Amino acid sequence: MRIEALLDKRESLKIELLRYLILNDEVSLSELGHHLNLSINTLKLYMKELCELELMGSCGISFKLSQTFVSLSLRPGLNLDRITAFYLKDSLEFLFLRELMVEQKLSIVYLAQKFSISESSIFRRIKKLNLLLKEFGLFIKNGSMEGEEIQIRYFYFLIFEYMYQNSTSFFGEYFSKKQVRQVARDLLAEFSLDKVSSDLEARLLIWLEISRLRIRLLGDKKIPLRRANKIFQVDQLYQDIRPFVEVYARKLHSKNVDFESLALYAFVNSLGLLDEKRQYGYELLRSKRLPTAMLDVYIREYILKHYPTRRISLKLEKQVGFYLAKSSNRLFFFDGSLERYDWTNLLRRQKNLISRDLFRLASKLQAIALKELKNYKKEEPACGVKNYLLVSYINILSFIDFNSTGLVNIAIDQESLPIFALNYSHYLYQNLRMGQEGINIESYNPKQDYDLLITCRQSIKVNKNCKLYRLSEYESNYDLRQIEALIEEIKISNNLSEGI
Repeated sequence: MRIEALLDKRESLKIELLRYLILNDEVSLSELGHHLNLSINTLKLYMKELCELELMGSCGISFKLSQTFVSLSLRPGLNLDRITAFYLKDSLEFLFLRELMVEQKLSIVYLAQKFSISESSIFRRIKKLNLLLKEFGLFIKNGSMEGEEIQIRYFYFLIFEYMYQNSTSFFGEYFSKKQVRQVARDLLAEFSLDKVSSDLEARLLIWLEISRLRIRLLGDKKIPLRRANKIFQVDQLYQDIRPFVEVYARKLHSKNVDFESLALYAFVNSLGLLDEKRQYGYELLRSKRLPTAMLDVYIREYILKHYPTRRISLKLEKQVGFYLAKSSNRLFFFDGSLERYDWTNLLRRQKNLISRDLFRLASKLQAIALKELKNYKKEEPACGVKNYLLVSYINILSFIDFNSTGLVNIAIDQESLPIFALNYSHYLYQNLRMGQEGINIESYNPKQDYDLLITCRQSIKVNKNCKLYRLSEYESNYDLRQIEALIEEIKISNNLSEGI
């Protein structure tokens, strides 16, 4: 679900207007109008309204219009998320969702009176919300939120965490209870984390406060556990969490200790509460029969096939395990995602970070994970979930590639291209660094050893391990592609011959 989908159409279009200008250079008014399906006059009206927004104490948005193009300027410290959150806190859809979290059942008449709109408008808003909630397995019926309890909490966590990150007034207004804050600190102390940030404490506080409100609404209602989830009760992390939850649940008069323990376990394991050290400690102790544990082992072995003779250091193994566990557990326990970015642009950028081979490997890992956990999911994962998983694997592979491959030393034989030598060095540095990590570019010194020498000479001596590339044309895309291919070849060769 896109976060701006919770806004009214007018505000949603304004956010898309800003995003399009952020992602694209030299945009004409006609192009922008065509993209948004708006007239030029309506575009100018929306821009005027955006410029009049008082954000961060004063207006932080401005547009520069020429006869042909329009450009955007945002004040430092202001970004698209803060503008979206500014609109979101007053949107009727968001206000409906807040009401549903604190009230057991809401009547259409009550909602119409509270928000001063017609009953037919209430029905339309609920219909819209149900379309958005579908990927989370949730729906609104008879004035209450229906669906699996853990999904309800997950959905609200995503929304409220977004508001916490981007709305300075929201968190203090809704999450200021001292007793819940102390509970969060007590739980974090149980994990003995090396470092506890204010953001980490706030994220746990949001989850616990949502849980408190839901426990109050549920009363004595028994919450059953999925059969597939019961296996996690043997996990060491679950065993460590349960005593804490027993005390917490007793204070809230909740009889659903099994569910509350598993819900907190899923949150801690999936949404980034543990640090790498603690995650690795639990990974060593966790049952190998867990679906997520088996998936992590399978994924890790599949990755290692890409580096057949490479030895991965313990430090790197811990870090990879940390990111794999978060992705696998989130895919297993939760459905749906809250999308903040343009996935088309994000995936295109991610492709530029790694080689084609690694991108294909990330896509294969995505397919493996979806297949292995298919039997545990009721519905096909939403597109946003699939994209999240793909980007997670891209980041993991990029991280491994950067940390397990030695520096590729590239020399430019500037004497062989005297006219444009300095400019070419700058051009090559800029273009290669955009798509390649772990490279060093310098001027050729015959006394030094290199992995790659770029020259225009037809005859030059290099050491036996150095690859040679002769330029065909100044700043040509063809030469750049060939050089990138050689760098990938050198990296693979290093992977096969070295250990870390």
